[in-house]
This record gives sequence, structure tokens and C-alpha cells, in this order.
Amino acid sequence: MPLISNFQPFLTVLNYGIGEACKRAVQAGEDMLAICADADNIRAGFNAVLEAVKNNELLESRIDESLIRIARLKNLLEKPIPFSSERLQFLSDEIARLNEKLNYNYGG
Repeated sequence: MPLISNFQPFLTVLNYGIGEACKRAVQAGEDMLAICADADNIRAGFNAVLEAVKNNELLESRIDESLIRIARLKNLLEKPIPFSSERLQFLSDEIARLNEKLNYNYGG
């Protein structure tokens, strides 16, 4: 099974930057890197891993191993259900109802 995680320990990113942190995560065995909220960080991570392969810091065969593990996992998954705006609205309303019941407000 592939190793998938939100790999970004705060201190690693602070000490090395997102690109170097991504490269180190792949070197350590990560197969998929969860980079959230910023397209620039995603591009920086991708480019750092790509450059590491070009500079032989990471072997292309190492990336191929990850792709094989990811493909195997994807083959085990069922097809996603079709998008339904009605279902989305129902779930959104249910979450809002539960938040009211808990007296919880986002961000405050």
C-alpha cells in the first residue's frame, strides 16, 4: 500500500522550505504528499522533486515504485458516486443543524 500523509511537519517546512521538505519526504519513502491551500506550494514541491530526479538526488525508479503502489490502491477503490447538488445541500444543512445543536461557530 502507498504511504500517503500530510507530511508537512511545521519545523521541517520552516527549516528547509516546502520544496526541500517535499524532496526529503519522498527520499524518506512518502508516495503522495498532501500539500494544502496554496498552489504555489504545490508547484514548489513538484519542481523540487522533479529537479531532484534530474540531478540524481532521487532515482526515477523510486518515483516509479510510488506510481505502482498508487495505481494498485486506485484499482482497489470503487468508482465515485456521481455528484449531486441535492445531496451536497442535504449534507450542508445537516452539518449546520449539528453545529447549532453543539452551539459551535467556525472561527470564533
